[in-house]
Amino acid sequence: MKKNFANYITASRVVIAIVLLFEPSISPFFIVLYTLGGFTDMIDGFIARKLRTESILGSKLDTLADLFFGLIIVKVLFQYANLFFIIWFFIIAFLKILAITIHAIKFKQFVILHTYLNKTMGLLLFLSVYIMGSPYISIYFSITCALGIITAVEEILLSLTSNQLYLDRKSFFIKENINRKI
Repeated sequence: MKKNFANYITASRVVIAIVLLFEPSISPFFIVLYTLGGFTDMIDGFIARKLRTESILGSKLDTLADLFFGLIIVKVLFQYANLFFIIWFFIIAFLKILAITIHAIKFKQFVILHTYLNKTMGLLLFLSVYIMGSPYISIYFSITCALGIITAVEEILLSLTSNQLYLDRKSFFIKENINRKI
């Protein structure tokens, strides 16, 4: 049980995301489940590190759960965003897919790096659901889109310039001692 505990938490995020796909956006039940899903995203990696049960499976499951949860955010954004932001969303999505494709070709794996910018972007996207309907949503979306472009470009640069795959590289500008490969 201890060995797989963090993986169970991560898997629960996939189940939550599937349920949320069929739940009306921004209903009270949606918000409760959405918040629970965000909480599981914050604690699964922490628990895996504390229990020393980090694994390749856990990392891949976390990426899958993030993608499923991302679909929920996209579902909500498309209900509230205007055409300008939807176009920027597709540009950012294209760049992110390009980065993933470069990784897949170069390292034979589909991955998303765990950079500071990717984590910040994930947090901004997660929080966006809570501010739908706010008069400041356009400003928030503008900041999020700008950071999305920067994040995607950073991941492409890391993909192109790295000689080995290192999922926990923090930034293009921080040269780390790479001692953990996956």
